[in-house]
Amino acid sequence: MIPELDDHRAEFWSGSEWFDSLDEPRDGISSAWWLAKGDRSSWFAVVANLGLAYCLRRGLRDHFRRRFQSIPAKDVSHARAHAERRSASFPIWEILSELVAAAFVEGALGWRYASHEPPGHQMARGDWEFVTHEGCSVFIEVKTLGEWVHGEWVGIRPSYSSRLSAVLKRAYRQLPRDRPTLVIIVGTNSEILRMPFGLLHSDLFEAFFGRTIVRMKFDGVQATDPSMGPSFRNMFVQRQKHSRLGAAIALNLRGLEAPRPEFYGITNPFARPESALPSLALSPLTRFVVEGSEGRIVQGAEPEALWNRILEARLWRP
Repeated sequence: MIPELDDHRAEFWSGSEWFDSLDEPRDGISSAWWLAKGDRSSWFAVVANLGLAYCLRRGLRDHFRRRFQSIPAKDVSHARAHAERRSASFPIWEILSELVAAAFVEGALGWRYASHEPPGHQMARGDWEFVTHEGCSVFIEVKTLGEWVHGEWVGIRPSYSSRLSAVLKRAYRQLPRDRPTLVIIVGTNSEILRMPFGLLHSDLFEAFFGRTIVRMKFDGVQATDPSMGPSFRNMFVQRQKHSRLGAAIALNLRGLEAPRPEFYGITNPFARPESALPSLALSPLTRFVVEGSEGRIVQGAEPEALWNRILEARLWRP
């Protein structure tokens, strides 16, 4: 399903040096032109316009326009992107992802908007504050993955859990002690956030609890009693470690002819009571939860259904 959205890209981005200097690439190189000036019906332009329309809905146009305008032109160049091993459009997505994440929270989760840039730990600013169905105010910090999309791996997929731990660590600095907290990690066509073998094998799960391993007994002849679970080594969360983190959500923006984003979440079983989210707050999502001493995956709605919920909320209307 593709919504009929107005194209707001020029409204926010024209007049900036980086936007006005973008020319259509002729050799297929990585270019911010595709996001900034390319076909408005492409999945990434649709997602971008959803975020920009949400910005207008919340009366934050001037604030975000200033931020977009302040992007240095050299930061969206192919040469800089190649040197930093990321996409050329990453500086745009880094700002845009905050808006898309907010539209996701309101549309897919059904939470109510409360404020923009709420004060957090030691008065550091977060990105959003939303109110759950239970009336609980949640502090939200959004982080965007800058990811090199080229290269290949053979035989064994590498683990990116250490990169996600670093992202969570940066977000943790803002998280307050006095209310539930949520970190949303956004990627575009992200290999790091992809779940090729299920949530228990995702890099985000391994960042939380250690790599998933298979254990079994071996008597010299045959293997018995196989079991699978996290190693609990190099964990981001522990009983006294990063307990201000209530939960994390992965939001992987991707698509073909239409957007087909991927969503999933993990709650922190070691979160302080003040930081933990209400048990049903993430109920639309497929997520990993710990109840008592048992951890399990709770199936949520299919990603396509969640995307349709965002569209049905018609967040692009004033």
